[in-house]
Amino acid sequence: MRARKKKRFIRAQAKRIESEIRQRKRRRLERVASFLGKTTNLIFLLAASVLISIIWQQRVAEPYITSTKAVGGDYFNALTYAKFFAEHLPLPPTGWMPFWNGGIPVIGGYPTAFFYLMHPLTQFFDVASSMELLSIIFILLFLISAHFLFWELSRNHILSLFMTGILILTPAIYYALTAEGLVTASAMQWSLPATLFFLIRFIKFQQRPFLVAAGILTGVGLLIHAPMAVLTVFVPAFLYLLVANTGDPKDAQQTQQLRIWKPTRWEKIKTKGSYLLLFTLVSTAIGSIGLYTNILQVFFSAGAGPCESLQCWGEYPLHLMWFSPLILLPVAIYLPLSLIAWRIHKARFSEITALFISLLLLIGYITAARLHLVDSLASAFFPRRFFWAIALLALTVAASAARYISKASTKLAVTAGALLVTSLVLFIPKLPEIAAFSLKDHLKTPNALPMGVDKYIVAKYQTLPGSDILPSWLPIDDNNWRLDSIRPDFFIWWNTVAKMPATRGYSNAPTQEHLNWIYFLQTATLAGAGDDKLDAATRRDRALFLLDAFGINILFQSGPDEYDPAFLDDTSIIKRSQKIRDWTYYELDEKVTTPIVSPTNAARLLVISDQAGYETLMRAIALKNLNSTILIPIKGPSSIDRVSDQLLDIADAVVLYQFTGNQWGKLEEFVKNGGNVFIDIGSLERLPSTVPKIFGAKGLELHDQERGWELTTSSSTLLEGVQTRKFAPLLFKNDPWKIAAPPSEKLLEEWMDPVLMQKTIPVLSQGKIGQGTVIFSGFNLPYHIVSYQNAHEATLLKNILLELIPEGSSVGKFSVKRPSPSSISIAATGSKGVYVKENYHPGWKALVNGKKTPVYKAGLSFMYVPISAEEETNHITLTFRGSLMTWGWFLVSGISLILSFLFVLSTRPFATLGSFFEKKITRRIKTWWVRE
Repeated sequence: MRARKKKRFIRAQAKRIESEIRQRKRRRLERVASFLGKTTNLIFLLAASVLISIIWQQRVAEPYITSTKAVGGDYFNALTYAKFFAEHLPLPPTGWMPFWNGGIPVIGGYPTAFFYLMHPLTQFFDVASSMELLSIIFILLFLISAHFLFWELSRNHILSLFMTGILILTPAIYYALTAEGLVTASAMQWSLPATLFFLIRFIKFQQRPFLVAAGILTGVGLLIHAPMAVLTVFVPAFLYLLVANTGDPKDAQQTQQLRIWKPTRWEKIKTKGSYLLLFTLVSTAIGSIGLYTNILQVFFSAGAGPCESLQCWGEYPLHLMWFSPLILLPVAIYLPLSLIAWRIHKARFSEITALFISLLLLIGYITAARLHLVDSLASAFFPRRFFWAIALLALTVAASAARYISKASTKLAVTAGALLVTSLVLFIPKLPEIAAFSLKDHLKTPNALPMGVDKYIVAKYQTLPGSDILPSWLPIDDNNWRLDSIRPDFFIWWNTVAKMPATRGYSNAPTQEHLNWIYFLQTATLAGAGDDKLDAATRRDRALFLLDAFGINILFQSGPDEYDPAFLDDTSIIKRSQKIRDWTYYELDEKVTTPIVSPTNAARLLVISDQAGYETLMRAIALKNLNSTILIPIKGPSSIDRVSDQLLDIADAVVLYQFTGNQWGKLEEFVKNGGNVFIDIGSLERLPSTVPKIFGAKGLELHDQERGWELTTSSSTLLEGVQTRKFAPLLFKNDPWKIAAPPSEKLLEEWMDPVLMQKTIPVLSQGKIGQGTVIFSGFNLPYHIVSYQNAHEATLLKNILLELIPEGSSVGKFSVKRPSPSSISIAATGSKGVYVKENYHPGWKALVNGKKTPVYKAGLSFMYVPISAEEETNHITLTFRGSLMTWGWFLVSGISLILSFLFVLSTRPFATLGSFFEKKITRRIKTWWVRE
C-alpha cells in the first residue's frame, strides 16, 4: 500500500518538476526571443543610420563642405559670432560682445549655444570649416532622429527608411542652412524629432524619464535657437502631450481594455496637468537663457516691424519648390485609410489627431501670413523657415496612421502598402530628378557686398587679396574706434575681418533704449533721413555730436548721397578718403571725435529725470554739439527722493526735468554749498502743492492760454546769440502751450531775476542762493526744442548748461588696453573720469587704483567712471563680471540640465529624496493642519 502511494507521489512529483522545467525553458526562450527582437530592431536601426549617413555624405555633406563659396544669406552673421567665440570663449554670464549696436552680454544677445559646441572643432579646423562641419553634422543628427521617430511610430523598418529618404530628398530640410545661412536655426531642427520620439515612448510606457528626456531635448533646442524652437519644437510637443492618451495608441485590443477602467474627469485633468507641467518646467528651465533673450528682444527691443516684401509672408507657389512632392504620397494614402480603420474598429485615434493638430498649427501660420494677418511676426519668422517642420510632421502623421491601420486591419494595411508601391511606380518615372537629388543644386551665393566677398576675407575661400576691398591705411585692428555704415550687407561681414567694431548691428539687437540712439544717429547723419528743417550749421553740429558720441572714426559709403555732404565735403572733419570700386572710405579727423574708451575732463551733468525726459534732453543738446569733450550727462534717478550723496558729490551741475518726488533737502544743501541747478517744471503733470524754496518763486500757476510769443528779455548772458523772435510757436498740436510759472515778476524771490518774460510771466529766471546758482524754467524748454527743431532755443539751452558747468581742461597722457572684450585697462593722468561708449550694463565693474568705483549710465546709455583727482596717475580696470540676471539664468539652465540628466539616468535618488521630504516635511505639515 505504502509502495503504491510512494510510486504515485513520485510520478506526480516528476510531472510537476518536468512541468516546471518546461516553464523555465519557455521563459528562457521568451527572454531570448525578446532580447533577439530588441537586438534585431537595434541592429536594423543602426544599419539604417549607417545607410542614411552614407547617403548624407554623398548627397548632402560633400556638396556643402566642398563648395567653393560661402553659402547662405546670413552666413557672415554666423561667421562673425563663430570667430568671436573661437578666439575668446567666455563663460556665458561673464561674456561681452562689443561689436554691433554698442555691445551686449552673451546672455541676452544672439543665440550662442551652437558656437560653444563648435569650439572643440576649432582646435583641428579653421573657424569657417568648423562652423560648416558642425552645421552639416546637425543635419545628419536630424535625419537619424527622424528615422528613429518614424520607426517608433510605424514599427516598420522599410516604411520608416522610406520616409527618412523623403526627408533627405526634401530641400526644405536644408533651407535654413543653404538659403539663409542660419546655422543656429538649422542646428536645432534635430530636437523636434528627438523630442517627439521620447514623448511617444512616454505615452506608451508612462515612464517619467522619457518625459524628462523630451523636456531636456526641447530645452537644448531653446538654448540653440529659442525663437524657432518655441514655435517648431515646444508648441508641437506640448500639443501632442496635451491631446495624446495613456498606453499604446495603435493597439485596438488595448484600447478596448482601457475602456473597462475609466478614471474620473478630475483624475484625467490632474494627471494630464502634471505631465504638461513637468515637461514645461524641465524644457523652460533648461532653455531659460534662450527664453530670456527671446522675451528681452520681443518686449524690450524694437521687435520686428511690418515687412512689405513677398519674402516675409510667402511667395507662393514659388516657395513651394522647397517641398518634395513625395511627402504627399504617404499622407494622402495612410491618413484617409486610418479614418476607415477607425470607423471599423473604433480604436483610439488621439495620437494621430495630436500630430495632425501640430501640423495644422504651422500650416495655419503660413496661411495667416499669406493673408497678411501676422505681418509683424512674419517679418521675423518667414513662413518658409517652417517648411522643414511641416515636412517632418506630415510624415509623422502618415507613419502613425500606418501602424494604426496595421493594428486595426491586416487587409487594410496590405491595401495601403499596395497603393503606396503603385503610386511610387507611377510617380517616380515622371520626376526622375527627385531621386537624383543633390544639395549642390540648392547652394546659393549670400547677400554679401560685393557678391563673392568670401574670396577676399575667408581663409578657406580666399583667392583674391583683401587689399582689393580695404584701404591700406584703414586701422582694422584698432578696437577703440568704430566704423559706421548704413549697408547691412557690408557690416554683416565687417567684423569677420576687423577688430574695429561696426556701429550698427545686423542681429543681436539690444534694448529699445539703445536702438533709439542708433536711429537718432541715422536720421542725423544721412542725407534726407530726417524730416526736420534745420539749417546747415545745426545739422552739422548734430551730426558731429553723434559721431563723437559713438566713437566713430571711419565712415563707409557705398551709394550716392548716403551721408550728408555737408560734413563729407568738410576738410576740417574728413581727414582722408579713398574710393575702392563703388565704395568710399572716409577717415574722420581725431579733433572732432573721441575714442570708444577715453579719459575726459568734461563736466559731469547729473540729470534727474525719467527715461523719456533724459532722451529729450540729449536730443536737444545734440543740436549744439555739446559733446563728450564738454559735458558728460549722467542718468540719475527719476525721483529727487532717491538722489544719493555719492551722485551729488561727483556732479558739477544738476538738471531736473520730468522728475518726481518732494524731498528737496539734499538739493537745497547742494546749491547752498556751491552747486548749480537747472530746473524745468514745464513737463510736470501737476504743480507741487508747496513751492520749494529752490524754485525761487513764492507761487506758481499753470498758464494754458498762451499761443504766441510776446517776449521781453533782460541783459543776461544766457541770451547771448539767441534771437527770441525766431522761437517756435507756443503751440502743441494747434493747442496753446502750457507754461508753469509765477503769474508775475513780483512773485519771484528776491534772489531770483527774470531772464525771459512772456507778457507778465517770468518763463525763465536765474539767481544765486548761497554759493550756488539756480536757473528756473516753466515752459518745457527741451521738449519745445525737440518738437520744433529750433536752433535758437537750442542755443538758449546751450548757454544755460555752459553757465552751470566749469570749463573743461585738456586731458593728459593716457593709454587703453583691451586684452579681451570683457576687460579694459586704462592708465590716465590729468583726468577726472573715463567715458566708455559701450552700452551700460550692471555687469560692468570698475576698480580705480584697486578701489571699487561705481559705473554710471551716461551719454547715449553708455558708461562713465569717475576718477579721483588726488592721484597724479590713475589706473582704471573695467571688467564685465556679469549681473544677477546673467548669472541667474545661467545657473537655472545649468543646474536644471544636470538634475534632469541625472533623473533620466536613475530615478532612485530622487525617489529617496521625495520620500524623505514626504516624511520630514509634508507629512508633518498635514498632521499639524489636521490637528489645528
